[in-house]
Amino acid sequence: MALARIEPTTTNTLVAFAAKAWFDGARWQTARNSPYATALVKHIATPGLDVRRAFGFIRDDVLQATGNRQEPYVYGSLGGADIALVPVCGDADG
Repeated sequence: MALARIEPTTTNTLVAFAAKAWFDGARWQTARNSPYATALVKHIATPGLDVRRAFGFIRDDVLQATGNRQEPYVYGSLGGADIALVPVCGDADG
């Protein structure tokens, strides 16, 4: 089952999908966690890592793990400032 495209209605919104439209990874997935979930857990909580770079690393890991069969997709509009979901320990801004 594929998901419909989401159109963000506010600025500074990022929507991340595990795969591009119409991909059905369930047919060949054998591991406990999907390649996307595995990569997400690996990168999303890296202190100080900008969310755009995190999703770039996630994409790269998923492509490698699936032999280029699954490509995550990120959609949205973010400004130029870094957005880290986990601040660096001791960071004055976090």
